[in-house]
Amino acid sequence: MGVCNPLAESASSDAGTPAPSGGGVAGAEARGMRLVLGAALDILPLALLFYIFVPAAVYPSLFHHAGTNREVCAATQLCTSWSTPWGIITSNFLFDGLSKNLIPMAYCFVFAVISIFSLPQTVRRRVSVGVVLTVFLSGVLANLAWLIAAEIEYIRSGVGSPPTSYGYSAVGYGLVGATTMLVILVFHRNVKTWRGGRRDIRVLGYLMLSGFCLFAVTIAVPVLLWSAHSLNTQQQHVNYLVHYVSFSLSSIAFLIPAFRRWILGEPMVR
Repeated sequence: MGVCNPLAESASSDAGTPAPSGGGVAGAEARGMRLVLGAALDILPLALLFYIFVPAAVYPSLFHHAGTNREVCAATQLCTSWSTPWGIITSNFLFDGLSKNLIPMAYCFVFAVISIFSLPQTVRRRVSVGVVLTVFLSGVLANLAWLIAAEIEYIRSGVGSPPTSYGYSAVGYGLVGATTMLVILVFHRNVKTWRGGRRDIRVLGYLMLSGFCLFAVTIAVPVLLWSAHSLNTQQQHVNYLVHYVSFSLSSIAFLIPAFRRWILGEPMVR
């Protein structure tokens, strides 16, 4: 049974309803404001990821608590540990290396936004929401994986103290993984659109933008994955597990056909 293939649709189908025939400068300004507002709403879900930094700024006595790892966890009761299982979520909001997390996240955010704007307008907001859900869920699952692995190691060794951890890096690496796969898939989508015969100047522009994003992200990812100083957590001897699991989960999500069809509007195969 044949279905309409949105890949054959020009990436320039930024669509929507035709602009009303307003007169003169006032009409142009109104249309411009609608375009700006629409663009802001398209990326708003993605921008909300940076709200993980807000609690430490507005309530530092709790979310930016001074002290050692164990002192912070005892005082806040928000860390990832067996005694505070909700910490797989709340630990993502505790202060930990702001600059080391904010800069890489901002870098990935910029190229995720550019990639999103090289897609048809009809799917942009859905892609933004999909990325956010993937990133945060990957961070939560990465914390859970770390907790299980660290607890097993603690039980086997029988020494030390029960494991605890906190920090922004689970969400940070989730964004790196999601952005990596997003720029790859968007570039592939735009290449297929171009090869499908829709070779107007806007499609070419979107293709070039998505190609630039692919280049910029792929050269940065190895640095983020292998540098011991990027997206640090307080637990240096276990941070790699959280990093790699979060990165891997958010990347793999984009390889799931049903998920990819949902966020990118790819066709159902029958």
